[in-house]
Amino acid sequence: YLPDAAEIFEYLARAAGWTAKISDKGFFSKDTVQKLGGLERAVSTVKDPKKRAVIWKYLQARPKSALEQGEGGVFLSATDRWYLSLDDIAAHFGSEGEGTGFLDELLIRGVLHRGILLKCDFCRSASWYPLGAIGDGFLCARCRRDQKITSRSARRKEPAWYYELDEIAYQGFTNNMEIPLLALDVLRKRSKSFLYSEELEFRKPDDDRPFIEA
Repeated sequence: YLPDAAEIFEYLARAAGWTAKISDKGFFSKDTVQKLGGLERAVSTVKDPKKRAVIWKYLQARPKSALEQGEGGVFLSATDRWYLSLDDIAAHFGSEGEGTGFLDELLIRGVLHRGILLKCDFCRSASWYPLGAIGDGFLCARCRRDQKITSRSARRKEPAWYYELDEIAYQGFTNNMEIPLLALDVLRKRSKSFLYSEELEFRKPDDDRPFIEA
C-alpha cells in the first residue's frame, strides 16, 4: 500500500501531536488541477501564453463603470466578475477554430460555464445566468421576480452566450496557485519518483488557528 503525500504528512503531524488537513487554498488548487486533467496539463495550460491570456482576462481589475462592455469582455458589478464571449476568447488565438477548441476543452472539464447576461425589467440589475437557471424566463438574482426573456432583458435583439470562470478556479488563480504548481512541475521533471500534496494547514493541540500553512 502506497499512501498519498497528504496521508503521509497527516500521519507525521499526528506523531508530533498536531493535526494537518488541506487548507482552503490547497482545496482551490487541488480541485482546479483535477478539472484541468492533472498537474502536467494544468502547468501546460498556465505556461501557454494564449491560454494563460484567456484565464488572466477573467482576473483583470474592476473597470471604472459599474457595467462595462469593454474590449474583450463584460464586467458585472452584481457579481464582481468578468464574462467572456467566444469572440473575446478567440481574439487571443490565431484563429476562431483554436479559440473554440480551447473553449470546448474548458467547458467539458468544468473550468468554464456557459450562460447569458440578462437585465431585470423591475430592479434593473444585470447578472449572468447559467443554462440550468433559465428557460423561457428567468428569476432575477436580486429582486427574485420571475419574468420572460425579451430583447430588452437581453440588452440586444437576442441573448448571446457568455462564459463564466468556475468559482473554485477563480479563487485558486486569485491566490496565485500557479506559482507552487510551476515549482512542483520542476521537481516532478527532476525526480524518478514523485508524490506531492497541495497546501496543508498544521494546528497544535487546542489551537483555533493553524500555526503554519505549507
